[in-house]
Amino acid sequence: MKFVILTAGLLAVSPVVAYAQGVSIGGNGRMGVQYDSNGYAGGTTNWRMESRMRLNFSVTVEADHGLRFGAFTRVQTDTTSSLGQTTGHFSGHRVWAEGAGLRVTLGNQDGAIATSGTARGVGGRVGYEDGQQHGETGGLRGVVTRFGGTGATGANTGGQTTIHARYSGDTFEVAVSTERRRGVELAGRVRFDSITLAAGHQTARGGTVRASTVSAHYNGGNWGVTGLLARVGTQTNWSLAGNAGLGGGDVYGYVGQTGGNNSYGLSYGYGLGGGANLVAGGERVGGRSTASLGVAFRF
Repeated sequence: MKFVILTAGLLAVSPVVAYAQGVSIGGNGRMGVQYDSNGYAGGTTNWRMESRMRLNFSVTVEADHGLRFGAFTRVQTDTTSSLGQTTGHFSGHRVWAEGAGLRVTLGNQDGAIATSGTARGVGGRVGYEDGQQHGETGGLRGVVTRFGGTGATGANTGGQTTIHARYSGDTFEVAVSTERRRGVELAGRVRFDSITLAAGHQTARGGTVRASTVSAHYNGGNWGVTGLLARVGTQTNWSLAGNAGLGGGDVYGYVGQTGGNNSYGLSYGYGLGGGANLVAGGERVGGRSTASLGVAFRF
């Protein structure tokens, strides 16, 4: 991602932001066609056109004694042929302080499992929109605390402010997070050359579901493989995923089981240059099939 950096000298012209030492503006865009066997817009259509634009705003300040402070927010607009266009809206923000390897964050923030508790995160990788069902995440995506990208509320589980603390070393990190009157997440991740191991646990409180996970990833250069095991409530989910360079692009696929349903997906992305990729992919989880074809780019 390319960033537009406004240095302290430029910002000093405004007394409001005179102490800001860096403002970063980046984002991404996408457009394509999506399919869902369950249908969109109340089941009236199985196909739709979709597009989205995001702008990410970050501010950082360097204080005394090596302390750093920062803040982040996002503005996003979406369009689908089944739902029409949304107006631009800012996400809830987050603010952090960090120093000596420790970062403490308050606000709209991923929880400990999403940041540190899995070997490859809890996001999907199928299609230009990174999937519609996310079967490879073992059911964690809809259960653990994640950044809420739309609206003015806080994180997506309950709309509460998240407090998150993470300590990072050269090859490891540990994290703890919670939302007000909700469960606590504990997580850790460690890297040994090409191997990454991770584990996380979420307690059940205030509507959150008890969840535990262990995962591992091997990075072979132009190929990789990831295994994940997750216990979500009373269900045991798993996935095995792999990626490899192929024909100037990257092929990705996974198999697994989520919520008692077999799940699998396949995707291929071809680089168009300039940070743009043409991606086609599809998933099937239980009796539901989804697919997409489109272009995504970062700036």
